[in-house]
Amino acid sequence: MAGRLVFHIGLEKTGTTSFQQFCYDHSDVLEEYGVFYPKLECLLYGNNHSILSASYLSPELWDYIGSDCQISREVSVKNLIKLINSKSNNESIIISSEHFSSRFSEIEIKQLAKDFYHCFPTIMVFIRDHYSVVRAAYSTWVLSGSRGTIDDFISMLWDPNLLKPQSPDVFYRYCRFEKMIEPWERVFGKDRVLIKAYDDANSSINVMISEISNNKIDLSVSSHYRLNRTLEPYIICYLRQFNMLIPNWDELFSIGKTELWQRICQIRNQFLLLISEAPILKTSESMFTISPESNDRLSQLAYADQVWLGQRGIDFSSKFSHNILIGASSSAINDFDVIEFLNIEKMRGDIRAAAVLDSINELSKYRHQPATNKTQQAEQQSRPDTGRVSWSRLPGIIHSIICSLVRGGGHMRPTASSGRSRVRLAQGGDTNGPRQ
Repeated sequence: MAGRLVFHIGLEKTGTTSFQQFCYDHSDVLEEYGVFYPKLECLLYGNNHSILSASYLSPELWDYIGSDCQISREVSVKNLIKLINSKSNNESIIISSEHFSSRFSEIEIKQLAKDFYHCFPTIMVFIRDHYSVVRAAYSTWVLSGSRGTIDDFISMLWDPNLLKPQSPDVFYRYCRFEKMIEPWERVFGKDRVLIKAYDDANSSINVMISEISNNKIDLSVSSHYRLNRTLEPYIICYLRQFNMLIPNWDELFSIGKTELWQRICQIRNQFLLLISEAPILKTSESMFTISPESNDRLSQLAYADQVWLGQRGIDFSSKFSHNILIGASSSAINDFDVIEFLNIEKMRGDIRAAAVLDSINELSKYRHQPATNKTQQAEQQSRPDTGRVSWSRLPGIIHSIICSLVRGGGHMRPTASSGRSRVRLAQGGDTNGPRQ
């Protein structure tokens, strides 16, 4: 006898952080109902099973866990199979990592199937409409260290040749649901891949647990799990300029300095807290503004998946163009000077600002590495001239938005999770998303 194995593979930006934190926090309660969320060290990174997903990947794709946490695939698989075999056939084991979907090519999918073929696993995947995916993923991309505009982001989704050789296929599939999910159906069998439309974090937790458990479980507490919320556009503007001053993962990886990445993520976290508390000028729209060309590309991506999704009972047509404005691309950050802002906060006696300034001065020497792709070249060429900052009080709502994202005091907990940093703000947002 053996337990039922369920791989929750994402997709990214579909409440995965909330679901993983819920399962991690309430694993004891879930076990009472025959649902197991393993906390084995050879599988778990933070609150999810990214060590297992990373064990199938090459080292340059370990940025979401760090090379120091890598465990061999053989060890992870052996221990998971041992756990599965210890359970009865009316018990379920959930393995959750969104990087199964965002990072795995068909090669890794086939290896995963080979390792667990005798367990007859179920693959569960949530998807959401293309426009809200792009909005959320772009927020994560910048929170993870990117310096690009939302038009840059959409361009890379559209044209994988903008990326480095090791990641174009991953990025190309990111907003093409058929290309991302169909290999899983082909390898595991269509009847074993369960696709659900994402509504919100609360409903995805309820749907996921209800599908897995044979017992009725009280999930009322799940309404409190709404983590990793998308940042407001004007906050992203400030973060983009901050990112121009410090190295990103690619630059650290190219010089063998990836051990600095966690520190850089901590510095970005502190900067995010500072701008949530200080008088900052709101400089851009309440929704993302994209160029007509980017909108046309997004529309083509959405319509390309429409028939395939319809065959699986999912219709996102009513959500096209949701939460995005079409017009001239905006990167209105020229009136905000990060260094001047931090110096002002330092003079006001904020020791966090002083620490961030010191870190920028120390780490900036790693920033100016040769550009390795067209987008990085464009970022370097378009770096804005800094001017004097204009000040007005930041609306109180922004403070609550940021604090809800980073609640827990601002320390960092590394986890599996879009973009580049792959660390999660304590009890808050992950930084998943496609690689830069």
